[in-house]
Amino acid sequence: MDMLGLVNRALRSFLRDMHSDSLWQQVAGDCALGPEPFEALLPYEDALSYAILTAASERLNRPEAAILEDFGQWLVTSQTGLPLRRLLRFGGRSFTDFLWSLEELPDRARLAFPLIRLPDVRLSEGREATFVLRCAEPFAFTPILKGVIDVMADDYGALILSEAVPAASGRGEIRVQLHLDNFTNGQRFDLAGERL
Repeated sequence: MDMLGLVNRALRSFLRDMHSDSLWQQVAGDCALGPEPFEALLPYEDALSYAILTAASERLNRPEAAILEDFGQWLVTSQTGLPLRRLLRFGGRSFTDFLWSLEELPDRARLAFPLIRLPDVRLSEGREATFVLRCAEPFAFTPILKGVIDVMADDYGALILSEAVPAASGRGEIRVQLHLDNFTNGQRFDLAGERL
């Protein structure tokens, strides 16, 4: 599946914001990218996104999964990520509601941005408030979603322990242990959008 330039541009902004413009220039050089390499609405081969990730991992001496998890957190905490964060908060009144709403996220994302294609996610609930999310795409998407989930747990005021693991199928799973759904008051959320 090809990746929209919008995703690669977000990855570039993340590396610049969280690390430095110098790091991005090094990564761009490693991948032989020009000064303005991505058109937001054009498709690019997945291999290019993976090459950027690999170059960043080598430059930062950090595992790719850790960088992807940070990227997921950045997506919903940066100023440019506020619309996404608001979209996610429409998932329900509690963190548990939010987890179940992730199954609907690909359809909701397409309503907001028709060209975007998010992987399908399926949630199952086990004993003692344990949840398992199974992603229909390869493992690379899973750490991004884990980063998003961790931030949204704080947003809802929930206390969780989460772990992203490769599944036997080569896809990804996120295991979430919900300790308290109302550990703190969380962030205020107004439907009209005045304040998060």
